[in-house]
Amino acid sequence: MNVAAIHAQEFEACQKCTLCESFCPVLQVEPSFPGPKMAGANGARLVHLQEKGPAAVGTLDLCTDCRTCNLVCPSGIKPATLILKQRWQGRSSRVSIIRNSVLSRPDRIGKIISLWPSVVNWTLKQKMTRRVAERVIGIAAARSFPAYAPVTFRRWYARHASALQKQVAVTRKVVFFHGCYANFNRPDLGRHLVQVLENVGYEVIVPKQKCCGLPLSLNGDIEAARNLARDNLECILPYVEKGMPIVFTCPSCASMFKSYYVDVFDLPGAVEVAKNCFDACEFILNQIPEHIKQNAFGPVAMKIAYHTPCHLRAQGIGTPAVELLFLIPAIKLHVLGNNCCGMAGTYGFKAEKYDLSLKIGTSLFQEIKECQPDKVVTDCGTCALQIGENTGYTVIHPIDLLFQALEASRAMVKQVEAAR
Repeated sequence: MNVAAIHAQEFEACQKCTLCESFCPVLQVEPSFPGPKMAGANGARLVHLQEKGPAAVGTLDLCTDCRTCNLVCPSGIKPATLILKQRWQGRSSRVSIIRNSVLSRPDRIGKIISLWPSVVNWTLKQKMTRRVAERVIGIAAARSFPAYAPVTFRRWYARHASALQKQVAVTRKVVFFHGCYANFNRPDLGRHLVQVLENVGYEVIVPKQKCCGLPLSLNGDIEAARNLARDNLECILPYVEKGMPIVFTCPSCASMFKSYYVDVFDLPGAVEVAKNCFDACEFILNQIPEHIKQNAFGPVAMKIAYHTPCHLRAQGIGTPAVELLFLIPAIKLHVLGNNCCGMAGTYGFKAEKYDLSLKIGTSLFQEIKECQPDKVVTDCGTCALQIGENTGYTVIHPIDLLFQALEASRAMVKQVEAAR
């Protein structure tokens, strides 16, 4: 099966309205990029008719795969998906192959680094290390790497789950697909989600899982990405068949399950799993609204600027985090405009795309600085890295704030009980 095959029905409905181009964050700052209309539908038509790969794969690589064009197309065309399929048919240089093998398997890299996280964190901060990385494999020397935690989320969860077995069984269960970021870089985010969900009466199940495959897909290894997708579906599907929903703290992982697992890989069980995948804030807000009302959040006196990640917006679920954060007393919330941060996962790590990623994010960075928040909140880990690095603000996940609000509520209850 040729997974990257392009079929006529994928592009023939394009009306050339150029709406996708008006929303493309790359086209606004990089005129050499042909845009989602020309590179997407038109490029796919040529590939389909000529039955050969695209002529300018390097130009197609300028696409960040933000999928905004997929969302806004009035004809239901998915230009970003068509661009990705064309990129799979191109060939990478030797340097790109080495670099992509490093960037596209955060699960493997994370397992190795987690053995000596403090040593690796220190090494990655050194200017010499970054200069060598740029010269040898093309990773931008100016780019910071996310820190790796001393204890992974899965190691924490193993101990936590063992302790829970001694408690009364919970009838409602939810599955957490933590992804690479929450496991290796932000295990505290995973812990916060588990504790928030347990607070509202859910047991959190963390099954065996691999990287979602998005980094591999965007770096050209479609077959390896499909294998990861197949493995994840085999692990997740049995829980879905038992009626358990799947929640994600990473919108890119969630969009991979909801979109490419279905639209591109066409794997058994993909549709069933996709129907049961939820962003963590979406699940908390929409699946258990009665608990939101019964368990009032405590006050968090803080000015927050919220950034909506592209891969969250592409899911078409609105901004559930915003609705949740508005429930927290004393919080001052400023919702930022729909500007892409420019990071786009591994895109912003590449030396030749580093400056472009900053140009794409300039409007967002400026808006944040003008807002002057106490902290910035976003659902995406790489968005957080890009924003923090270019604004100087601390960036956290919405779940972190919900956890803080619940802790504030518990503290208030203890104060009332102590005063009796």
